[in-house]
Amino acid sequence: MEIKQTIGAAAAPKVKLPHAINLEARSKAVLSGVENVLGASEEIVNLVSSEGTLSIFGKGLKIQKFNIEDGTLVLEGSIDSIKYAAVKAPLLKRLFK
Repeated sequence: MEIKQTIGAAAAPKVKLPHAINLEARSKAVLSGVENVLGASEEIVNLVSSEGTLSIFGKGLKIQKFNIEDGTLVLEGSIDSIKYAAVKAPLLKRLFK
């Protein structure tokens, strides 16, 4: 797995990266707009994209490349499903509907 991350660099203003998923024959996924990988195993990969938290489920999953600078991630394995986490409205907004 290749991970490219700049350590100790000055904090630059955060720019929202465009998010896309390209799935090839359910065996390879190329993602853009990935901000962070929360965790990865052979069955599940949890990550944060510019569009929210994302979980990818499957078998034999392996991150081949992750470049945090440009937000690209390449994942290989048998991909069964991709699921975005539900986004909750802020508490005050939910209370005062």
